[in-house]
Amino acid sequence: MIREVSVYVDESGDFGLSDRSSRYFVMCALATSNQVGILRVLKRVRKWVLRTPLKKIPELKWSESSPELRRTVLRGLAAQDNEMWYVCLCKVDRKKREDGNIYSDVAVRLISRVAEIKARKINVVVDRTLSRTNQARLNEQLEAAIRSSREKLGMIEADIRFKHATGQEEPCLQAVDYVSGAVFAKYEWGDPSYFEIIESRITKTDEMK
Repeated sequence: MIREVSVYVDESGDFGLSDRSSRYFVMCALATSNQVGILRVLKRVRKWVLRTPLKKIPELKWSESSPELRRTVLRGLAAQDNEMWYVCLCKVDRKKREDGNIYSDVAVRLISRVAEIKARKINVVVDRTLSRTNQARLNEQLEAAIRSSREKLGMIEADIRFKHATGQEEPCLQAVDYVSGAVFAKYEWGDPSYFEIIESRITKTDEMK
């Protein structure tokens, strides 16, 4: 059993259900016990591709990157020893029901998979999107989902900790931003080229309606 694993979570798409909203909402997780490898990928991109200091571009973002930069980051992540998984919600069907909370529903489905990680300590780091009140509520939902799943699997309890942060505070969130961007491009844009770069690292997928 691994002593400690960190799971970084980010989303792509919006929560809206109007005609102007995205058709899909994607949430991805990047699990690793070696953050150093991921940080090296990001550092290498800054040094050899962008050639810009940290103070000029404090955070690498999928939405602000060229296609070639996106591919460079994804290739670097695919070469690391990590696991990726995602949940993709088709909001077309959700519009017909208009039930529940999109963000928390997808997050609980995604993070329930954390229960399968064989580690004594699991750090879940979520890209900061919600207010503090909603963060606390979500943490309770996620912890309950993980513990329930581990109990069903007959696994020992793990020390589970949650943190909501920005990509500047937790640079590995910048990495999972590119993962979620690649998955979103596959579903929303019909462009699987980015996804195919990291496909070998994606161990679990889930499509919700």
